[in-house]
Amino acid sequence: MIDLRKFLDKILPSGKAWDMAKDLIIAEEISRIQARRIADELLGKLKEIPVTFEIPRPHPRTIDYSNYPIDRKRLLIDERGIGVLEEFVIVSGTKSYGCDLIVDGRALFFGSFDKYSEISQFTKTAVAIKREEEKNYTLTFYNVPFLFSLKLYVYSLAGTVSFKRIYGKWHVLKFRKELLQLPEIKKELEKYLPMKLKV
Repeated sequence: MIDLRKFLDKILPSGKAWDMAKDLIIAEEISRIQARRIADELLGKLKEIPVTFEIPRPHPRTIDYSNYPIDRKRLLIDERGIGVLEEFVIVSGTKSYGCDLIVDGRALFFGSFDKYSEISQFTKTAVAIKREEEKNYTLTFYNVPFLFSLKLYVYSLAGTVSFKRIYGKWHVLKFRKELLQLPEIKKELEKYLPMKLKV
């Protein structure tokens, strides 16, 4: 990652927004590498442990709201398990809103629409698009993997915001309690969780 930082410093200028963009690019790369490594390790552990129950398949989940008013911080996704946020789209007639995406207990993205607008040209995961003539301010997340948990908050920055559309689709494999209670799996998972694993 040191080489990646040096490369980004060469091709991108300095400044608060640019430095934030560099940090984001590096964080995304670290997340991809770590997620792949952890998934491989867990898969290996699962193969070593005999189980007598069926491990469930991932379940698709969706939300779809139109003309949805929000006047305070609202939790729209709260999942525990292994999965991926395939797509999440927020469309508003104003940019006076924010969104926090918490992946595995860590804030992957957070802040106002304007903040996303500054960094979205540097990441494929979070994209903010302004269409001021149509009064559309759209924020979209794509293909965000999670290993333990996923939370997504949306909130207004000024009074009540009526969102034209909020749509999300994700897949999650719920942990079975029996699986989490296996000492070998519990020990492996707790290496990566910020707090002790609860079942």
